[in-house]
Amino acid sequence: MVEVVIAESALQDLEEILEYISIDSPNNATNFLNEIMQSISKLEHFKYLGRRVPSITDESVRELIFGYYRIVYILKNPRLIIVVAVHNTFRDFLPQNIK
Repeated sequence: MVEVVIAESALQDLEEILEYISIDSPNNATNFLNEIMQSISKLEHFKYLGRRVPSITDESVRELIFGYYRIVYILKNPRLIIVVAVHNTFRDFLPQNIK
């Protein structure tokens, strides 16, 4: 099993998304958070579940697509994954976005 750590940058992304969703529906924001965390937790058992990020040549940078969002993560070593960003899928994710 792999340890999955959510970086501060990804937590900030999630907070902004949840604030936006909760304007119309706090209940939908809660559901969104639960569902996206379930997707992220799958990485504990399936670290290659996501595809390589097309705009980045580094094979260790991967992404899961969740609805209209991409969950970008880095395979740091065989036992550690760091989730670095949660972005709208229409936004390009570039190497300088990795923190």
